[in-house]
Amino acid sequence: MRKTIITLFISFLFLSSEAQLIYRHAISFHPDMMFSGLAGTNAYLGELAGTNLKKSPQEMLGYTVGAELAYHFSPAWGAMLQLSNNNYNYVGEPIGNSRLTTSLTMTSLNIDVDVLANLNTLFNEYNKRPTWLTEAFAGVGVAYRYLPNSGTILPGTFGTVNIGLIERYYVTKRFSLMMKGSLHFIGDSFNNNPTKGSDGVPFDIIPNLSVGFTYHIAFPEYVIYRVKKRYD
Repeated sequence: MRKTIITLFISFLFLSSEAQLIYRHAISFHPDMMFSGLAGTNAYLGELAGTNLKKSPQEMLGYTVGAELAYHFSPAWGAMLQLSNNNYNYVGEPIGNSRLTTSLTMTSLNIDVDVLANLNTLFNEYNKRPTWLTEAFAGVGVAYRYLPNSGTILPGTFGTVNIGLIERYYVTKRFSLMMKGSLHFIGDSFNNNPTKGSDGVPFDIIPNLSVGFTYHIAFPEYVIYRVKKRYD
């Protein structure tokens, strides 16, 4: 009886190992550094988002130019440094106990540090030579904001939070075209006023849409092993 039980137990272990095989899956990965230049448009929403959305495009839209340095340090993850010069119309906003009644062009110089997520890899298999690449990013930074010729509103440096998506089309392995959409949340406590505006919102909202180009530098590739399970 004991021999029968031992035989059945060994048979069960053998069948289980046949049904579920654990193996190492090799990925050939090369780190990728990217230099990008972009230009596009933005829309200032601020505390009066509902009112501002009713403005004409000429009143609401501004422009953005910028540069990026990014690095893919794994098949799914990377980091990005963004530098941008944003100009947009600033009108009707609460500044202390007063409100702007004329349209002024605000300039915002931004530096942002972001985490990059390769959505192709996260939701599919890693492809070191993609034609299309979709990435998400999120990060924090600082913005130096000023209103030229405003007379009463002092420049200020404010914290920022930004999120967005990037779509890349690879023309060659060294060169790609890109489109980026993002949302910037920027502090707006000008003139050392309390951090909340008249509506209780402590930040401005700046959506942005840009297009640009990227030059890629591929570093020597290496093999990454991942443990996977296969059922037979």
